[in-house]
Amino acid sequence: MAIAPIDLQTLFTQMDKVGKEQTAIKDGTALHKAIHGEVQNRKIEERMEGVMEAEQTGEGLSGIQDDKEQRRQQNKKKNNNKNKESEEDAAAAQHSIFRDPAMGTHLDLSG
Repeated sequence: MAIAPIDLQTLFTQMDKVGKEQTAIKDGTALHKAIHGEVQNRKIEERMEGVMEAEQTGEGLSGIQDDKEQRRQQNKKKNNNKNKESEEDAAAAQHSIFRDPAMGTHLDLSG
């Protein structure tokens, strides 16, 4: 089948539209990949900057509460022991150091 001159005339007028469609298809895939990459980068940044949810353990959230309570009790015991030690040290220091009641009340300027 031969191509008639009228067919060529119609094809030549449509060539600019075909070229634009072809470039849009080629650029569309690259644009789609770029947009998809940006979305993935945003998700990763949100995960890195955001607050992570606590993972559920077999005990559930009650296990976390128990751990906090144990830490509080241990801290109280440590503080009580430190207070007792500091009181004993202070009492021992007062007995071992001689303090003059008149010290610091009179100044001798005669040199």
